[in-house]
Amino acid sequence: MKKLYYLIIFISLLFLLENCSQTSTVQNEQGEETPAANDELYKPDINIFVKKVYSWVDLMPGSESRFHITGDLVIPESGDYDLNRVELKLIKIYQNGLEIYFINPTVQIDKENEAINVKELLFSTISGLSIDMRLDMEKPVDVEYVFEENGESFLYKQYNVKINKVY
Repeated sequence: MKKLYYLIIFISLLFLLENCSQTSTVQNEQGEETPAANDELYKPDINIFVKKVYSWVDLMPGSESRFHITGDLVIPESGDYDLNRVELKLIKIYQNGLEIYFINPTVQIDKENEAINVKELLFSTISGLSIDMRLDMEKPVDVEYVFEENGESFLYKQYNVKINKVY
């Protein structure tokens, strides 16, 4: 029964990955939805399912303001890489085409999904990062995930991640 449950989850994940559109939109000055910059040309090196990503700026009084990002990513098995050796090495945060942060994230692997040939990664910046003066807290950021397996890099980009503020 448990194997059937895992099989259903695996098939659901594959369905989501096949049917998820990579197209993201932004609003132009007239408030119209348009494709994000270079989105039509972008094809990820690795297919992942982004369960959730949350970014925020800690603005609580009495402490230094810090930028945080945390998330949950699922990598399905593929013939392009060895699932057991794929690692999330870097996260790059972009805004207005500028690289704002270059992050070596803290990564935890959720072992529960290994039976269905997916790898689930939980990542975080734990204590956060000092606020970069180029960061506009009112605008979303683009996130580039850099995975590695045996010296080969695989990129995945996520567009328009909202920055929340915690007071």
